[in-house]
Amino acid sequence: MSHFTVIGLGAMGINMAKNMLSAGLSVTGVDLSEERLALFREAGGNTAASFSEVAEKTDAVFVMVNEAAHMESALFSDDGVNRMKKGSVVVSTSTVPPSYIEDLDSRLQDIGIGLVDTPVSGGEKGAHDGTLTLMLSGRPGDIKKIQPALDAVSAKIYTLADTPGAGSKFKVVHQHLASTHIALSVEAMGLCAKSGIDPGMFYEIVTNSAGNSKLFEYFVPFLLNNDFFPYSSINTSEKDLRLVVELADELDYPADIARSAYEQFLKAKNAGLGAESSIATIKLFPVEWKGSAKK
Repeated sequence: MSHFTVIGLGAMGINMAKNMLSAGLSVTGVDLSEERLALFREAGGNTAASFSEVAEKTDAVFVMVNEAAHMESALFSDDGVNRMKKGSVVVSTSTVPPSYIEDLDSRLQDIGIGLVDTPVSGGEKGAHDGTLTLMLSGRPGDIKKIQPALDAVSAKIYTLADTPGAGSKFKVVHQHLASTHIALSVEAMGLCAKSGIDPGMFYEIVTNSAGNSKLFEYFVPFLLNNDFFPYSSINTSEKDLRLVVELADELDYPADIARSAYEQFLKAKNAGLGAESSIATIKLFPVEWKGSAKK
């Protein structure tokens, strides 16, 4: 039986790892937090404090972390990747720069390791339910090796190219929409409160009208309930839009709306709100936000 490792047992990674376990796969979870490791052990998984401890027996390692620098450290610290068997596979499920993925692929190919680039969408709920959407690019032979794990965590798999990098390009452009939708939703709800109309009633109208979006429908109830638990954090939204702006700069493309939303999340991060929910940007607006009794 193939052995899979999941690096990063945050809200996304731990649920993906649990779904792999539920599918009957052999899985080890790796995280810096002993608390997160304990949670995965309670679910029946094996754990390790670093990838280097389990690299030699790993057939494929899934990496679900926030930044490219975290991925680099997790894979290469203590010579982890170099301890992997020839023909094993690194699977990037994180949202990172496409240029990083292309460079990582070149380095891994030099040592006989495959790379599958498959960022995910669907949030914590999709990770929990095993219904993530995967934007996948990689060599067919590498994909075949990890297919059981992919099937365990997803409802939709879009195979986009036979070399890594395309998946990350799709995901970064996707985040242009996702993160700006969140920023716009919060701005609109603040304007509701500022103008004296009931935000709860506005939510009901919008979700039955043309201005609705999946993200408005998902996030605004948390805002109405003053629930700022970081199902998606300001730190993550700032990072995602930073990648959008960087890609736009590489291509000499304006992306003015994304830049404006990025500045909003960056301002919130600099104000100390980074660990809070992406909807916590409401705290920056000149409005006394009270939520709504009508949800």
